[in-house]
Amino acid sequence: MNQNILGDKKKSSFDDNLADYVNAIFDREAELEKLKKAKEIIVPKPEIVVSNVSRVVYDLAYFNKLDIEVKAKEKLTFEESQRRLEKAGYERHLSFQEQIGLILLRLEGKLSGKLEETAENMLKPKSEWCNQLYNSRDENFIVVEEIINSTAMINQGLDVVSKYHRVKKFTTRGIILGNYNNLKNIHEQNSSLVEYLFTKPFAQLPVQIQKEGGLWTTHVLWPVARGFFNPFYIYGIEYRMASRGVRKKKEDKRFDEILK
Repeated sequence: MNQNILGDKKKSSFDDNLADYVNAIFDREAELEKLKKAKEIIVPKPEIVVSNVSRVVYDLAYFNKLDIEVKAKEKLTFEESQRRLEKAGYERHLSFQEQIGLILLRLEGKLSGKLEETAENMLKPKSEWCNQLYNSRDENFIVVEEIINSTAMINQGLDVVSKYHRVKKFTTRGIILGNYNNLKNIHEQNSSLVEYLFTKPFAQLPVQIQKEGGLWTTHVLWPVARGFFNPFYIYGIEYRMASRGVRKKKEDKRFDEILK
């Protein structure tokens, strides 16, 4: 395996667990071999699905329909985090798009109160889980949306997972596997992927995100996290990340109309 998995980046200015992250990647190779041998197939619970990232506009009206944990909790594995969320009455992690969408509204000065406090907490140096998996395979960048059990999904394999989950496919143009990929470089060859991940065309993103946004991926199917180098960075890892839950506001029966 290529030891220089992070390209020219030697350390993270956003997250202080770079060494743990690098070690986890090598540990993951051995873990995958164990997962491939498992026979049990776990079908996800569809009733827990809320987000529809391919059609939702992440505006203030959308976030006013959600109850989001203001402060991310201690770092946990994805499954530990999901169990914590459900025990606390939350349904899932936010998607990368939801997190970026809320951060965008904060940078645009459109938030106040609890939502502003939540977005401010997202901008602090702490990587956190998203409810997605991704990998790169056969020249495709693949995102599996709305997951609640990353180990079960990886165990099943992408072909089985795609029968139960929405899967998005993009070209890998502009992406160097196993390296840090700057958002601007990706945009120049793969603008549709940038718009999908960051909810807006590259030209409409704040300059700070244009300069600092990025992506890291390999051929391995990983749970997705946001953070690491900075708050606008997306990467895959099977390790311990911050845990933040979201649920529909029970008193608002009109929430589902947004998703239609």
